[in-house]
Formats: sequence, C-alpha cells, structure tokens
Amino acid sequence: MMKTFLFSLIGCLLVTIAYSQEITNLVLVGDKGITEDIKEAREFIVVKRLPDGLYQRCDYKLRGPQLAFRTYTNSTLTMLNGQTGSYRPDGSIMLVANYKDNKKDGKWFYVSSTGKSYLSETYKADSLINSEVLDTTKKDKEKTEPKAGEREAQLKGGGKAWMKYLVANIKADLAQSSMHGGEIRVAFIVSEDGKPEGIFLHRSVEFVLDEEALRVIYKMPAWMPALKEDKPVKAYRIQPITFVKAAY
Repeated sequence: MMKTFLFSLIGCLLVTIAYSQEITNLVLVGDKGITEDIKEAREFIVVKRLPDGLYQRCDYKLRGPQLAFRTYTNSTLTMLNGQTGSYRPDGSIMLVANYKDNKKDGKWFYVSSTGKSYLSETYKADSLINSEVLDTTKKDKEKTEPKAGEREAQLKGGGKAWMKYLVANIKADLAQSSMHGGEIRVAFIVSEDGKPEGIFLHRSVEFVLDEEALRVIYKMPAWMPALKEDKPVKAYRIQPITFVKAAY
C-alpha cells in the first residue's frame, strides 16, 4: 500500500509539471520532523510554482486531504503574498485568507463544516478594519430568469459546453491510483475579463486527485463574464469534481 501511494504521488508530480504547475520541492514529514523514510512519514509538503509566477506551499496528510496552503512571492517562502487556507481533518475548508507583503490584507473568511462562511474580516496592513458575522441560516437562492442587462458567468456554449469540457479533460482513471476516490470542490472567481483567478480547493480529498481537479480548472478556456446592468462583474464559482474508485 505504501509503495502504491508513493508511485501514485510521483506519477502525479510528473503530470502536474506537464501542465504548468511546476513542483519545486517535496518533503516528507514524520513525528520527529523531516524524514527521507516513507515509512516514518505522517505528512508531506509540496511546493509549487503557479502559472502566475507565485509559489505555493501545500501541506498534506499522507494518504489524506490537504491540511493547509500558503502563497508566496519568492521560492524561499519568506514573503507571503496572496491566498492562504486551512482545512479540517475531513478536507473541508475552514479558513480562506489573504496576505500582502507578509501582512494580513483584504478579506478573510471563516467557513463552517457545511461550507458556508459565518464570519468575514477585512484587514489592511495587519490592521483589522471590519468584522462581520454572516447569516448562515439563509437558504440558497433559487435560480430565476436573469433580468435585462444581467447574465451569469458561463463558458461559451453554456452549461452543456462546460460539462463537455470537464468530461473530455478530466483523467477519471486516476481514481484507481487513489486511496478511496471522492468529491473535490474547486473554488474560483471568473474575473471581469472572463479569466479564472483565485483558484483554490474548497474541499480536498488527497493530493493525486486534488491536483487533477486543479489542473483541469487552471487550463480551462476563458469564460464569458457575468453581467450586471450590462457591465462585466466578478462571479464566484465552486465546481464539484467526483472521482469514483472501482471496487474489486
């Protein structure tokens, strides 16, 4: 089982490198710290160079979901810049935060186990500007016909084109190299010019499958941005991607 995991991890690293998320370091971590013995490892850390040139440290449970991620300007991981996040033991996101020049900056969201944000904090250069308790009892709004001048963000061709893209590009057979399979949820923003940004795992399963889900989202074509009063606006999306491991 340990060898299977190691081979799967190495294979995933090669796939990741081939699709613009360059792996720059991989470290195994045991109860006594960094180790070279896979049998002693309890966690591992992967450092990736993202398509925008930033570096991201991802901490994972061995054979389990992600524990945390942090984004840095430099390869030495000393200057926090961009998104960070932490996860519950089941892989669900617990905190989504932002840093600028090693200081808390922008919106921080605390997320419940049901996936809803219950607290929002706004920071500027490490100073707390605003804190707001969010209503988690509100039901999700039912979809209604868009008003004149409004449009939801969508791929050219609509929902059918989006599903066709996912089915054509996801390497579903990677589920057989995973421990259990499962549902990953990838969050991203469709910007005013239709480009995806702010991509992160809203729910993690394990590294091999997480990276495949992220790969597909990173390489997707530009969207038609959402419209409000005929003006492009940002739109927040969470895409579930399920990997089913066959039972033998």
